[in-house]
Amino acid sequence: MTNLKGSEKQVAWAEEIRGSFMAQAEKILNAGRGLELLNHIRNIDSAKWWIDNRDKAKTVRGLLDMVARQIFEPIPGSPMAILYDLAKQGYKSGDITLKRFLDSGAAIKIISQSENKIIAATEDMGTVEFTR
Repeated sequence: MTNLKGSEKQVAWAEEIRGSFMAQAEKILNAGRGLELLNHIRNIDSAKWWIDNRDKAKTVRGLLDMVARQIFEPIPGSPMAILYDLAKQGYKSGDITLKRFLDSGAAIKIISQSENKIIAATEDMGTVEFTR
């Protein structure tokens, strides 16, 4: 794996976070794009990145989803691609845009959708209404 960059304290802390994540991720991912994703994650060399994303690293699926969204295009017609298409239309909930919400790595599922409103279920925030 790539050596981490940061202060001595950051590197030590981030190595623990990364080590725990990698042990779990290697059990989950064993072929195809999963290995490509895992190799991308192995090469993240910023201790700050690991510390900033430590909450997502506690749930392997959360971190994998977040990084996958950053490096892979969603499959056309997939639920994630549909959500990103809707995000481009300016939906928001308060000060949080749907795009920013998706980019954060949060899991989201559309419950209902109308012309100007999306009601979605999220792990972190429960039911959220996005309007444009």
